[in-house]
This record gives sequence, C-alpha cells and structure tokens, in this order.
Amino acid sequence: MSEGVRRIGLALALAGSLAATGWVASQDDSAIPAPGPKTPEPARAKAVATPPRTAAIAAPAGPEPELMLGKLHRETANTKPGTLFESDTWAPPPPKVVVKQGPPPAPVPPPLPFKYFGQMSEGGQTTVFLDAADRSYAVRVGDVLDGRYKVEDIKDRLVVLTYLPLQQRQTLTIGD
Repeated sequence: MSEGVRRIGLALALAGSLAATGWVASQDDSAIPAPGPKTPEPARAKAVATPPRTAAIAAPAGPEPELMLGKLHRETANTKPGTLFESDTWAPPPPKVVVKQGPPPAPVPPPLPFKYFGQMSEGGQTTVFLDAADRSYAVRVGDVLDGRYKVEDIKDRLVVLTYLPLQQRQTLTIGD
C-alpha cells in the first residue's frame, strides 16, 4: 500500500468520526424517552439492589425507600487468628515436650596451636622448640607463651602447658 493511499484512508476515517460526533451532538434531548413509572420490586431486592445513578436523578422527589440495615451485616468466621488451615480432629493434641536446660557446658580451652619442632638438653635443663602458625619458640619450664600458655613441665615424651584464661592443663606429645 502506498503512502498516498494510506493517508487518504486515514483522512476519510477522521472525517467519518467527526461527522458521527456532530450528528450525535445535534440530536434533541426530547427524543430520548423519559423514565416511566417504576414497578414495585420485592422487599429483598430493594434492600440489596441500588438503583442506577441516572434513575436516582430523574426520579420524582418522594419518600426514600427504607433499607433494612439489620440484614446488611456480615457474618464473621468463627476462627482464631492463625488457625485457618488447622485440621479438625477429635484426637487430643500430643503432649508438649518440655526440655529442661541444664547448666551451660564448662568452657574448654582451644586446641593447642603449637607443633613440636625439636628439643635440646644442656646442663640438666631441657629446651623444647615449638612452632606456631607464624612464630617459633624455644621454651623451658616456667615460660609463658603469648600471655596465654604457661609451660608447667617437660617430660620425656610430653610438654604440659596450662591455658591461663581457664587455668586448664593441656599436653603436647613430643619426640618420635
């Protein structure tokens, strides 16, 4: 379809729309039939149905129909909040299990961060070489490491350390 034919079609559609709008606007309002007298409706329909807005404006002034407000209440569901999907059974609910909490467990020291690296004995005193993640230590009985561990005893195959914050002893196996 060429551009010229398309434009002519659009112009004809616009002209037709304008002509129809003008014709509707020129129509006389007396040609519209006036609403006739209302036929009585049953009492229930009066209470529930509301007349259209145009009929209320065109209706002659007179007594308003009475609404039966007592029939307009909404029934509420007989459920407690949160019980919408609960099942209705006649079986008694299972007994609630009450777990008694005892005292919290005693604190335990962290695992020893040291690994045995070697040892040396000189003049009756033993020095043990320990390795931590980023440091190495040469320890003897009575030394304190990082303010957290104290060397209590060095035996043939064990180093006894005390974790100072909890005052608990831990042992580190040394040798082969």
